[in-house]
Amino acid sequence: PALSITRAGDVIQLLWPSSASGFSLQYTPVLKPNDSWSNFDVTPILTPTGYFTTDPLTTTSRFYRLKE
Repeated sequence: PALSITRAGDVIQLLWPSSASGFSLQYTPVLKPNDSWSNFDVTPILTPTGYFTTDPLTTTSRFYRLKE
């Protein structure tokens, strides 16, 4: 499923379809072969447009994915 990522002030907003109910949001600081992905610790909110959560901006990079 598609993951929408938008900056809103000092947070990143992440939104994905409600049809992706079996998926978990994960992140990693670096993209390279055999990377270790971590589960996102905040439980998303189910809204009329899909699952929604935020992540504070940091000085390091973060890459996100949905994993079934």
